[in-house]
Amino acid sequence: MRSSLRPGTGRTLGLIEESFGPIHVAIAILRDGEDIRFVTRRRRLGPLSLPRWALPGGTAREFDDAARFGIDIEIRVPLVGPVVAYRGWLAQVS
Repeated sequence: MRSSLRPGTGRTLGLIEESFGPIHVAIAILRDGEDIRFVTRRRRLGPLSLPRWALPGGTAREFDDAARFGIDIEIRVPLVGPVVAYRGWLAQVS
């Protein structure tokens, strides 16, 4: 899966825009205690704005776990449920 990221402009100013083919999402990056959360704020299919329930969504967070950089992701499809989930860590190798 390929995606592209860019700073938001216009209605998505202050957000990060990510595109997967014709699907475009605008993401807010929020601090939640020690974690960082990525929250989808807007969704489009081509030029059409779509309601929240119409496209896959989910949760994404980054966190510090015992000096390791952690990632926790879940993607859900409406009316289906979770389709992808992964959790992992990056550790410095000396």
